[in-house]
Formats: sequence, C-alpha cells, structure tokens
Amino acid sequence: MLRGVVPSLLTIGAGLLAYAIAIAPIRTQAKKLHETETLGSVVRLAELRAKPLDAYLPDSGVDPRMFDRIAWVTPLVMTPFVGVGPAPGQWYNAYIDSHQFRTKRELVTPKPPGVTRIFLIGASVAFGSGAPSDERTIGAYLQRWLDQRGAQTGERYEVFTFATAAWSTTHERIAVENRISEMEPDLVISVTGVGDLLFGEWGHNVLWARSRTDQYYPLIVNVAMMRVGLDPMADVEDVAPKPVPPEVVAARLRKNFDLAALALSMSHARLHVFLQPNIVTTRKALSKSEEKMSARITYAPFGGLRRDYYGGCRTQIDAIFRQDDVPANVAYSDLSEVFDGVAQQDTVFLDSFHFGDRGNAIIADAIEKALSASASLPLTHANSAETK
Repeated sequence: MLRGVVPSLLTIGAGLLAYAIAIAPIRTQAKKLHETETLGSVVRLAELRAKPLDAYLPDSGVDPRMFDRIAWVTPLVMTPFVGVGPAPGQWYNAYIDSHQFRTKRELVTPKPPGVTRIFLIGASVAFGSGAPSDERTIGAYLQRWLDQRGAQTGERYEVFTFATAAWSTTHERIAVENRISEMEPDLVISVTGVGDLLFGEWGHNVLWARSRTDQYYPLIVNVAMMRVGLDPMADVEDVAPKPVPPEVVAARLRKNFDLAALALSMSHARLHVFLQPNIVTTRKALSKSEEKMSARITYAPFGGLRRDYYGGCRTQIDAIFRQDDVPANVAYSDLSEVFDGVAQQDTVFLDSFHFGDRGNAIIADAIEKALSASASLPLTHANSAETK
C-alpha cells in the first residue's frame, strides 16, 4: 500500500509545485483585470471609511456599507490601440455598454437628426471613479444640464463617457483619432491633466509609455515566458531618472490635443479641453477631512501630487493653450479654481484629485457654463443641422 501512496503524494506535490511556479503568478496578475476595484478597496481601513462620506450629497444615500459596491475601476479588457479599456457589462454600480462607454443607452448609428452628440473623455475622474451611481458622474450631470437647456431651446443632446482609469492624453488622443471621430461627434470634452502630470513626475514620456493598467499584460506575458525558460521582453518605455520638466509635460499634452483636433476637424467637430481641479492648487477653504488629505497627499491611489511640480505644470499648460496658434476648433478652460467658492464645511475631494457626487456636479455645471459661453455648443448644433 505504501508503494502506491508515495508515488501519488509525489505526483500531487509535483502538481502543486508546478501550479505555484507556473500558474499562480499568472493568476495573480490576471485577477487584477477581472475584478472590480471598489471605493471600499481604496479606503481599506475601517476608521477612515467615514471620511469620504462628506464628499457625497445628502440625497446620495451613500454609507460606508456601500463602499464595496461603488466601482472605482471596473474590470478591464484589451482594447485596440489604447491598450486597455472598461469591460462591457454591469460592475456593481457602473454599467459599461458594448462600445465601452459608461452608459445604459446604446449609441445609435447613424446619428438621429438634430442631435448634438458629445463625448466626454479622460481618465478616472471623467470615468466617475467613486461616483455613487451612473447618474452621478460628470457626464450624467452634464447630460442633465443640457437636457434642461434643450427644454428651453428645442435642442437635443446626447453625452457619452469614454474614459479609463490611468489613461493619459495619449490614450485620449488615440481614442479620438481611431474611434470617436468615426462616431459622428459634434463635440469632444476632455477632463484631463492629472494623468500627464503623474507620468511626468515619474519621469515617463507620455508619448511613449504604458499606463499603470497597460502593465498587466506585459507582466502576464513575461511570467509565462520566464516559466518556459525564455528571457522576458525588453522594456522599451522612455523613462528618465527624474521628473519631466513642466514645459515638456505641457508641450506633449498640447501636441496630443492638436492631433485630436485635426482628426475632429475632418468631421467638422470641436474639442474643448478642461484642466481638472486638484487639492494641491485649489484655493478652496479645506474642510477638516480635506486638510488631512492635503497633509498626506502621497497616499493618493495613483500617487502623490508634488505642490511645486503640479503648480509649474498647471502654469505651463495654461500658457500653452492661450497662445495664438491653438487650432480653430479647440477651446480651453482651466477648472483648477472651480471649487474656490465652495463652503469650507462642504467636502468635495475623496483624495488628491477624485471627487464624490458633490464635486462631479460642480464640475459638470462649470463645463456647461463654459460651453455656453464659448462657440462650442452653437457650432456643434449647427453642424448637426447641416448633416440631417
């Protein structure tokens, strides 16, 4: 009997060892792609869970027990040319349609006559990480404001959010060139800035780099290659040992949007770039919870924000968009000061640069006002009428 048991144990042991060496590391990386990261997983410590509640509106119904059902980053899938994007499906409180837009309303082709079609692009802030529902993201609030406007003017609008956590303006530009420009857009709104800053602070050339989420697949491939005795793939990212100068960050950001604007001009569409706010440069009187966040900004989910570095980048970005050579179909607005008039007791920040629904509503309202004050909405509506 012992003769039969020993070979069996050896076989089981060999199988477990093979699993540990060959499969477990791949499984660990793959799980990151197939699980929804929630607000609860971001705010792991129980004693901190009460703090983000201040950033939500009283009627949101959010309490700490809901944190594990509020999507921060949905499962990701390999997406052509941009690396990764949201996986279609229902992920707790986030619904991703077949086009990878955060909406339950499917895009209709061809576009209905008389409709102004708007796309909101960006990274986690534009996506709505931490929003209590799809209806309380920036894009959804903007849709609501525009519907109210349309009720008075007779205009019709539709807003689609195409954004992914950790995207840079390079991802946004490629999404515009290769995808959005083919979907009859009238206007593209970018809520952006922090992603490029973080790439720059880490020394990465945003034009030749992978995002944090793009890293999953090389890791999985390299684990598999090493397990079969092959060398891992060479890393060809353009990375410097120190932060990228703010003027270079600004120039690269501007280049991405100049190229996106060129693609949109072929569809007679416009681009409006909004530099998103953050806790470093805001002049809002900080609430008690925001003061604590500001004091420990290095613990933001995607990294810290150096005050001097972000301030320098903001100045350079603002300056480069106020030059005379900005494309005719591009408008620019700096939202850095959008919270400056918010009462001290009203928290808007979840961390350095993410917001609850209070912040999302304020940003959407500021976007609508900026669009109304610029040529963006009148021109896009005229274009829609011309293409009926």
